[in-house]
Amino acid sequence: YHCQACQKTFKSKPGLRRHQIGFHDNNHPFRCHECGKGMFSRLRLAEHTAKHQQMGLKKCKICRKAPRSVSGLRYHEQLHNNDPPLHKCDLCERTFTIKKNKTEHMRTHTTEYTCDTCGKKFKSKKSVAAHLKYAHSDNAIDFTCTECWKTFKRKQYLKQHQATHSETRHFTCDKCGKQFKTKQNLQKH
Repeated sequence: YHCQACQKTFKSKPGLRRHQIGFHDNNHPFRCHECGKGMFSRLRLAEHTAKHQQMGLKKCKICRKAPRSVSGLRYHEQLHNNDPPLHKCDLCERTFTIKKNKTEHMRTHTTEYTCDTCGKKFKSKKSVAAHLKYAHSDNAIDFTCTECWKTFKRKQYLKQHQATHSETRHFTCDKCGKQFKTKQNLQKH
């Protein structure tokens, strides 16, 4: 899989997509000067750059990538020397270079994890952890509307809300031609 923006290649479509979102998506205006990854807030950028400092700014000698840990760096550098065996998911054809990651992924097909706070269900422990951080944490970042000061836990919800303040109607019904400010209003119609 080939990134059209920077010519980098990836072994899987999800790997390419993660790269495109992190490095080429304009919705992430705060860029790391070390690795180029984009963040959606100054706080996230500060947390991200702190990881580089903890690593002692260790980067792969070949491609300059900076994995999250020293062991990750060692493993990453080995990938340049020889092709690692691929571990394929029996249910969805997804492949992994690390067997442990495949085993963890397999659980997403069978196991459900539940948020103890609100009961929402997730496919992985990581998803529950991210949900707890963004939805239920005391220091969760709130995204605030500058028009009415209403706050939202996610940037996408703020963007949807901000459309209600605009006079622009981007969503048009194919059947009758009526226009709506939000996709949700079009779907209700």
